[in-house]
Amino acid sequence: MKVSSCLPFLAQIVRDFKDTESLSYAFWALSSLSTNGEYQIQTVYQALDPKMIIKYSTEENPPQIRVPVWRLIGNLLSGKSSIAEVKTFCFSLFC
Repeated sequence: MKVSSCLPFLAQIVRDFKDTESLSYAFWALSSLSTNGEYQIQTVYQALDPKMIIKYSTEENPPQIRVPVWRLIGNLLSGKSSIAEVKTFCFSLFC
């Protein structure tokens, strides 16, 4: 199965759903999908809004959501320079 085939559904969950369990499963799936090479990291990044990812990483969200979100952020940051905009965006949030 291609990564890109399930990303629209996962992105919709992240964008539209509000319950902790659905968001947690979606972010765990996204973090797992972004661990298998540069192409998959880039594909996952392109399917998501970076601001939405950062929004869910804050303390106002429960750990069931924050933990997979931070794993996803780590996976995205481990990519090569092709997703330098992720690194720049994350850096700008903390400066």
